[in-house]
Amino acid sequence: MYAVLVDGNRIWAGTDNGLAVYENHSWKTYNTTDGLAHRAVISLALDKRTGDVWAGTMGGLSRISGGHIDSFTQLNSGLSNNVVYGVSVEGENVWIATAAGACRLNLHTNQWALYNERNTPMFEIWSYSVSATPTKVYYGIWGSGVLEYDQKTGKWDKYDDPDGETEMVLFKDQGLIHEIVTSVSYMEKDKVLWAATYFGDSHYDGRYWHNFLTKDSGLPSNFTNVVKGVDGKRAWFGTDKGLAYYDGVNWPSIAPR
Repeated sequence: MYAVLVDGNRIWAGTDNGLAVYENHSWKTYNTTDGLAHRAVISLALDKRTGDVWAGTMGGLSRISGGHIDSFTQLNSGLSNNVVYGVSVEGENVWIATAAGACRLNLHTNQWALYNERNTPMFEIWSYSVSATPTKVYYGIWGSGVLEYDQKTGKWDKYDDPDGETEMVLFKDQGLIHEIVTSVSYMEKDKVLWAATYFGDSHYDGRYWHNFLTKDSGLPSNFTNVVKGVDGKRAWFGTDKGLAYYDGVNWPSIAPR
C-alpha cells in the first residue's frame, strides 16, 4: 500500500494493483479498465468542495468523481510527467509533484502551469511531495530541499540544508536537516512546516528549525518516507523501520523496536 485517504465514512487506499475504497462495510476497487491512469496508485488527495478524489499514479493523474474517472497524462494534458508522487487540492487549484517537476491545474479555467528549474529555485526536478493551503504551497524536492510558494505574491523561496553535507548532519538545528526531502506537511493554522528526509526530520515555525534524529528522538529510523502533521506540535512519521508519533514532547511507543 502506497497511500491512504480518510473521507468521512470512506477509506481510500492506493495500492500497486489499483485504487480501493471501503464504504458501507464493503470494498470496491478501481483499475485501468475503469479509466484509472495506472494500476499503481502512489498518492491521494481530496477536494473537500466537491468530494472528488485525486489519485497520483505511476502513469498519470486520475480524478474519481461520482464513480466516474477522468485521467490526465503528458499526452492529453499539461501534466509535466506521468509519475505523480504527490497531489494536493486547494480551492480551484490542484497542485502536483512529479518525477520531472511540479505543476498546477486550475479547475476553473482548465489551464496548466509548469514549475521546474527554469522558473523556480529548484535545481533538481524530482518532486516527491506537495502540501497546498490558501496562503502557502510547499514542495519536497529530492536533492533540492523545500520550495515555498507564496499564494499572495506569487513568489518562490527555498530552504536548504545549511551544511551542504550529503552524508551526515553537521549542524542539527540550523535549518532543514537534509536536501533529500521526501514529504512535506504544512499546518496553516499554526504556520508550521513538517519535512521528512532520508536523513532525519525537520520542524519549522517560520523562525526556528528543530530537527529530529534517531539518536535523540523516538524515530525508529532517520530514513523517513512520509510525515503527516496533526498540528503545529504533533506529527506522524513513516520510516523504513516502522511508524512513529510525536506529541510535541514525547514519542509514545507504536510498536516494539
